[in-house]
Amino acid sequence: MTMRKGYSLIEIMIVIAMIGALLMIAMPRYKNFIAKTRRTEAQVNLHNLYAAEQAFWAEHGKYTNSLQELGWRPEGKSKYSYGFSGQENLNYILGSLKSTVFPAQCVADQDHFVACALADIDGDGKFDILTINQNNELEIMSDDLK
Repeated sequence: MTMRKGYSLIEIMIVIAMIGALLMIAMPRYKNFIAKTRRTEAQVNLHNLYAAEQAFWAEHGKYTNSLQELGWRPEGKSKYSYGFSGQENLNYILGSLKSTVFPAQCVADQDHFVACALADIDGDGKFDILTINQNNELEIMSDDLK
């Protein structure tokens, strides 16, 4: 009897099919994990924006919707856009996913503010929208992870 060297075509095809099946299971979980990580980053940045608004209020006795006046920028290269309705670089900072449609309730006046973070993190056309207000209440207005 002779010794075989290597694998048969059937064995290789079975291994490739098994790898494909594992990838089909793993990829949606991986994408969901990445999306949750991006949302956590957005929540951290919103809490930092809240702290900047509180410091501005302590100094000026009012809130502002101008991120330029506030001197706030998100940490790192963010996927989400942050801020208030208005003009880019004045009222909001554009994230790398280029989401610019801020809800009308993303505003600041003398006594109140609602800051927003938004992005279409999975590319389905539905936005993930998070808000934080002057009471440090974080809310998910629109959930793109579902």
